[in-house]
Amino acid sequence: QTGELVYSEVFRLEWNPKTKTLIQTDLPSLPSRCTVGAAALVGDFVYVAGGQSGMELNTAMANFWRMDLSKSVMEARWEKLPPWPGPMRAYNQLVAQHNGREMCLYVFGGRRQDPKVEGIKGIIAMDDVYEFSPGRHKGGGTETWRKRKASPKPIMAGTAVSVGQSHVFVLGGAD
Repeated sequence: QTGELVYSEVFRLEWNPKTKTLIQTDLPSLPSRCTVGAAALVGDFVYVAGGQSGMELNTAMANFWRMDLSKSVMEARWEKLPPWPGPMRAYNQLVAQHNGREMCLYVFGGRRQDPKVEGIKGIIAMDDVYEFSPGRHKGGGTETWRKRKASPKPIMAGTAVSVGQSHVFVLGGAD
């Protein structure tokens, strides 16, 4: 996002400590333009959830995509996965964390625009949480997504990180 445009292009940045240079590798573009969503890594897969396709909050999406980073740039493709069972959102968090049985992804928080109310008064702050199981998805299970207990208050525009074996910290953001 440049403040005027939203892009679908994707690239990877890697630091080469030997040459002390930053290497940029172009990757396949996202299936749609996307900004202010969130991404997380599980194994060789990068996942992208939420965001908006335009500059306005009313373009928030219910998108969930993944790409296998173990494939060559020529073979890699974004795969559209079934999104969480809740409403569309932007400024959400996505984090990978173990649930006691397997590594899962958690989509939570964010905001969306009430289609009946324009401007700041129409912003709906969200506190819902959804768990995605890559293992259940791979096995063809019907419960790839599970709704979890809501966060204590709405969280949006922050960064979530996994800490230890079972915790998630949210850094910054707006409530």
